[in-house]
Order: sequence, then structure tokens, then C-alpha cells
Amino acid sequence: MRVILTGAGGFLGTEVLRQLKDRQDVTVIAVSSKPSLAASEELEGITLVAPDRLLGEPTLMRDADVLLNCAFPRGADGESLASGMKFLDGLFSGAAQADVRAVVNVSSQSVYSQHRVEPADEQTPLCLESKYAVAKYASELMLGAHCSDIPHTNIRMASLIGPGFDERVVNKMARKALLGDDLAVAENGSRFGFLDVRDAANALLTLMGSDSAMWRREYVLGSDDCYTLTCIAEAVIASVSRTTGTSCRMTVRESDAPSVRSPCCSDAFSQDTGWVQQYPLSETVDRIVKSVAEGVREDA
Repeated sequence: MRVILTGAGGFLGTEVLRQLKDRQDVTVIAVSSKPSLAASEELEGITLVAPDRLLGEPTLMRDADVLLNCAFPRGADGESLASGMKFLDGLFSGAAQADVRAVVNVSSQSVYSQHRVEPADEQTPLCLESKYAVAKYASELMLGAHCSDIPHTNIRMASLIGPGFDERVVNKMARKALLGDDLAVAENGSRFGFLDVRDAANALLTLMGSDSAMWRREYVLGSDDCYTLTCIAEAVIASVSRTTGTSCRMTVRESDAPSVRSPCCSDAFSQDTGWVQQYPLSETVDRIVKSVAEGVREDA
């Protein structure tokens, strides 16, 4: 299988590369603008291409079995979003011209209301509440417009967590606890449908190994569980105690700040591909805590 992976230097793309690199049946062209990726051990046996070159030489995509797009700007500023959308327009257009056999676009659960009560599935009405959500949905529409004659699907991905993604509340709590600070939780009823990045990458590889002719136009991909801030804090405290022996206390107060609810239902994806989530929150938190602990020791 010949795979074109865009966004290869990002949080999800890096994990996809890690899981792909030892596959003897897969040839990968990794697309990234990050110079640091060139020195990564994850690239052993993998061809690295800059985004501009890929768009300038669409023949690089010729005979690809799958284009897996993980590229998208994390920043929500208008300039970054405009640049990202322009890249995706050229990418999907080039894929159609190069007769790529199938395209997977990583979208986001953000295209649904972030205040939903029930887990989002493929029939849940869209509700675009941010610039990021609008841009993600626009990427889905561009894929459909350019690649209507190619098997393609959009993966409306849950919020991912894991070591190195320090903007997440889990990582922030882990660092605070490891520094010996108490965790002050402002409980506002939020429910976070986090998914381990390893599960997300494995799901994408499972999808790419399935029959693309049977893919639905979109899939929701997320965790079976949803977590409150209190639940996350308890998991972090327990993990820090297990892995380092450091004790940490938690205080909880009620807050009237706007809540976030992002539960997801992956039943359709699992039914069509056979994918099963592997990592519970406790295992993911342990991995995050160990990674953060190494960083804290290096900073000391």
C-alpha cells in the first residue's frame, strides 16, 4: 500500500508515522513543513516532501492507494486558516488529477455543538460555533467537490490527548501536580470526550486497510467515555502518586463558566472497520504523567 501522509509533523501525524514505519507492506511519503522532522528516527525508510513541492508536483501522488490528510493549522487566526484552506484546495485538486485511489480527511467533532448532551454521531445536525469549525467543515466540502469520483471520507475526530500536547487540560494538570501544587477544579459540568492519540492513529490505519468502496462520507471517531474536570483531576492525582510517589490534593468548587460537552459515538466507524478502542483514560494519563515528569526533571 502506497500512502501519502500530510501533516506528518503534527501531533496525530507523528503517531501515524510511528505506527506505519515498521509495516513492511506500506510505502509512505510524509508531507511536512517542519525541519525538525527531517532528523526524526520516525522517518527511517520514509520519503519526506515539503508541502509546496507536493502541490507543485502532483505526480508525486500518482498511484497512491490512500491520501491521508492530517494537515490543518492549529491556530485560529484568520491568516493561518486562509493559508491552510488554500493548501487543502490544492491538495484535493491534485489528488483528483493524480487519480489517487482513496482520500481520508481528518476533520473534527467541532463541527457539532460544543454544548451537546447526547454523543454526536453521523446523523447529529451540524452546528458551527467557531472559525475552526467553519474551516473544518469547509475542508469536507472541498474534498467532496474535488474528489467526487474517488472513494473518500471525513473523520470527525474527537479531541486527542497524549504526551507533548501540552495545551490540553490533562497535561496542564499533570505538570501542576508534579510541581507539588494542589489542583483547584472549577467544576462547571463540562464533559470531555478525549481520545488517546494512539487509538486515533490505529483507527486511521484500520480504516485504510478496509474496502474504500464501502466507506461512508463521514465518520465520527471518539472515545466510548466522557470525563468531567473532577474525573480528570482524580486520574492525574492517582497517576502522579503511582509513578512518582508525589502526593497532591484537589479542591473542587462549582463554577458558572460556560461548559463544554464533546461526547462522541463511534459505533458506525467500529461497525464498518472492526476498530476497537484500546486505551482507557488511566493508561493515557500515566503516559502523559511520565512524559511531563521527564520534562520537569530536565527543567530542574
